Amino acid sequence: MENNSNRINFKVGVAEEKNTPHLAKLIHEILTEMSQYYKDEAIKTELRVYTADYIQKLINNPDFLLFKAEVNKNIVGFQIVSIYQTLAYLEWSGVHPDYRRQGIGRALKSLTEEYLLKNRPDVHKIWCDTRVTNTPSIKNLLKNGYQISALLRKHWFGEDYYLYEKIIRP
Repeated sequence: MENNSNRINFKVGVAEEKNTPHLAKLIHEILTEMSQYYKDEAIKTELRVYTADYIQKLINNPDFLLFKAEVNKNIVGFQIVSIYQTLAYLEWSGVHPDYRRQGIGRALKSLTEEYLLKNRPDVHKIWCDTRVTNTPSIKNLLKNGYQISALLRKHWFGEDYYLYEKIIRP
């Protein structure tokens, strides 16, 4: 899927095994600049989890979806979704700082919905969470039709989170 905006030219699609090293590098770059939103301990934990091996396992696991965004064949964004029964959990998404506010996050979320509607008739809802202080993520989710459904106090690493949901199929 290509964008039609007047901004940068990018494509979004399903990640492939050959994208693994580039995705791992991007995820690590994004994680290391997240200190304004997450505790150091949380960042270190995620850096240990999101290795190239782990990302490759996600790509090959039918219970996960991994989408990518590319500019000039360089991966600049990603979205990881896990599927459990009738729910899709938007585990994590990110866009390289140089490419934010260009519609990439919106395109990744749209692709996720389109993919689920076409390929997973059993899934009726997408849900996710974010820190209550992560204003860019909150704005992005609300703009994309997600609704805050709960406030989770002292959640992951003792931080407060909002829980979001979006019904994609009645």
